[in-house]
Amino acid sequence: MTVSQVEPLFILFSGTNDAIVYTPIIGNAIRELSEMLKEDADLEDERLPFVIAAIANFRYTQIVAAKDKIAFTPAGKINETHNGGQQFHFAKSLLDEYMKSIRSLLKDDLFSFVGIS
Repeated sequence: MTVSQVEPLFILFSGTNDAIVYTPIIGNAIRELSEMLKEDADLEDERLPFVIAAIANFRYTQIVAAKDKIAFTPAGKINETHNGGQQFHFAKSLLDEYMKSIRSLLKDDLFSFVGIS
């Protein structure tokens, strides 16, 4: 799982032309997935770069959605120049599907909490 394996997939998913600018997001996505994997997970699994790219794309989309650009026209109307909300929805769906594909490699996310009174 290296940045160079993920960059072309990130470009494909995000539509950006320059993944180098977003290398920190990709690196963070690698660490994020690494923490979710079981200890005995195969780190050479060919699905992992796709999942990492989907995580990075989701984080990138969160940033873009937060910066949604609004243009003011001469008539005073507001024209949305980018639909970050829709892009966010699709990025989340993509991430969910890729996470399902590696379900067997992920740690159990079910925890039992017992309260003592």
